[in-house]
Amino acid sequence: MKPAGLCAIAALCGLAALGWARHFYWFTGSKSYCIATVGTLTVMMTAALILGLSSATSAAQSTAGQAAAGHDPSAFFGISARLVCVSPLDEAKTAVQPGPLPTGHPVLAFDITGDETWLWDPQRAKGTANPAEKALRVRTDQIATRPDERGTHTCPPL
Repeated sequence: MKPAGLCAIAALCGLAALGWARHFYWFTGSKSYCIATVGTLTVMMTAALILGLSSATSAAQSTAGQAAAGHDPSAFFGISARLVCVSPLDEAKTAVQPGPLPTGHPVLAFDITGDETWLWDPQRAKGTANPAEKALRVRTDQIATRPDERGTHTCPPL
């Protein structure tokens, strides 16, 4: 189930519980009703935050696993990526942050943002648990990309 649906269900259940409590006069004063309302809203917002972050974390781990296995990952809320082979147009002038540019194996290329392309290298820093350390940023006009050859884990030179 999508995080927005879970948040809507949590909100409706919380509001329903408040309605039942008020209907049966479990709250006799306005102070206790205010405390219950604020408490319920706090619990609902915390649950929504936890559900949203856990969904994003599991999607990132799933994407990393699919990329490491050599498959194109599935899209997640409009963020799509594909495995490509990257070649610099001019090696001396290609600026990669943090470099170097991996040219021997396929990397994930995300949608172009402005004049930059974001790449994710599944073979970079294999010992790290943080997937963000494998991200690369390069100017789009300094590289050429082509789809990787399925079944191979290497990129032939151009």
